[in-house]
Amino acid sequence: MFALVENSIGTLEEKIKAPSRCQKLAKTTRLKKKKDFRFSRFERVKTGFFTFVFTREGKGRLGLSLSKKVLKSAVARNRIRRLLREVFRKNLDSFQGIDVNVLGLSSLTTQWKRLGLLEVSEEVNEFIKYIGRPKNIR
Repeated sequence: MFALVENSIGTLEEKIKAPSRCQKLAKTTRLKKKKDFRFSRFERVKTGFFTFVFTREGKGRLGLSLSKKVLKSAVARNRIRRLLREVFRKNLDSFQGIDVNVLGLSSLTTQWKRLGLLEVSEEVNEFIKYIGRPKNIR
């Protein structure tokens, strides 16, 4: 975060480097259109705060569905979206070939303020453990 920079006088001084903005989730890794959210064959996993609806026939993309009914405040919805995107971006290799739509559950209504990156990571890791298991064939 810090870099040594030579100023106009010729002495070195420490300056703070701004973090690069290239670490955001690429648009190609997002489910955006209505048809992207229609999975022909899908599975569903519930955790404490989220329902993960996913297909194993995807391209490694993420969709977020956080309704006003669950989170009335736009601030709350956007905060949870940012946290989920960040966790997804950090674990992108775990989602190869899987399209995921994350739905917010009613437990988020009262608990969204206490959720941080660590808690959301735990929820997503629960899901990652599930998708790592072999598929039940019926």
